[in-house]
Amino acid sequence: VDSSRNAALAYWQAFAQLPPTNQEQDKVLRGPASDQLNEVAPKLIERSKGSMDALRRGRSMAECEWGLEFEAGPLMVLPHLSKARELARFAGLHARKHFAEGDVEAAMRVLGDTLVLARRSGSDDVLISLLVQYAMEELVMDAIVYYLPSMDADQIDLLEGGLDALPEGGSMMACLRMEQEIFVGWARRIVKEAASDEEAVRMLKSAIISPEENDDERDPSVTREQMTKWLDGTSQDYDELFDVFQAPDDEFNTRWNALVDRVREDNPFSAMVFPALGRIRDVRDKITAQWALFRAAIKLVRDGADVRETLEDPFGDGPFQYE
Repeated sequence: VDSSRNAALAYWQAFAQLPPTNQEQDKVLRGPASDQLNEVAPKLIERSKGSMDALRRGRSMAECEWGLEFEAGPLMVLPHLSKARELARFAGLHARKHFAEGDVEAAMRVLGDTLVLARRSGSDDVLISLLVQYAMEELVMDAIVYYLPSMDADQIDLLEGGLDALPEGGSMMACLRMEQEIFVGWARRIVKEAASDEEAVRMLKSAIISPEENDDERDPSVTREQMTKWLDGTSQDYDELFDVFQAPDDEFNTRWNALVDRVREDNPFSAMVFPALGRIRDVRDKITAQWALFRAAIKLVRDGADVRETLEDPFGDGPFQYE
């Protein structure tokens, strides 16, 4: 990627310029939009202006390549994600200042920059990256909704135009397919390259199971040939997982529980990964509902309650109920 077009480099400059914070300052950064800005806020805002400039510069760049080491499988490091969330909190603080001063356009710019960063953080189709994208989007929506009723039609049009122009971001199904590729591909390499069967088992467990859960009791009868067969099964289990994840709501829990029960009996590799994935669909559905409600709120403020019959509930058979 051409460095002059790679937004990740601008974002890393933004991360590097974020000031260190103490407990009192962290409380201000994590406070809701309804909180009054106290005497701590101006110093944080002043010290993070360079980060906001770099955040804005990143938005103008055409590409974003984080340079992730996918070959490392579950050991892949993702240092940009925690930095991106922290930058989003600072951006939210800047936006609160702009809103308080009546400069809605400036607030929308910094929050729009943050949404672009959120989408770019999740665009590599890594599951944890997508969850960070969701968290940052939620932060921005919370910041805007508090001030939405006071916006005029031009400001709301500016808001909607910015939302419509956002990059796509990550996709849950794409992330699950990447999870399959990363986990199974990495595990196959470990099994192939380990010095012994025992070392292969140890390396796989240490990467996927926390030290508290890993009792380090390795069965010497487990061979790499057996592990390879299990991994073949894990790849097929993921194919079933994709199908279950797209099941209707009234079928999902039953089919998901049956899949998890089966892999716990049949395949220790699948059993290490699958149980934690069941909650991921709930997280996806939550952010889907939040975006739908957010868009509905924008329409209601701009067009009035007469549009309520057009506000479609993504998980129901009709429009949202409105009071």
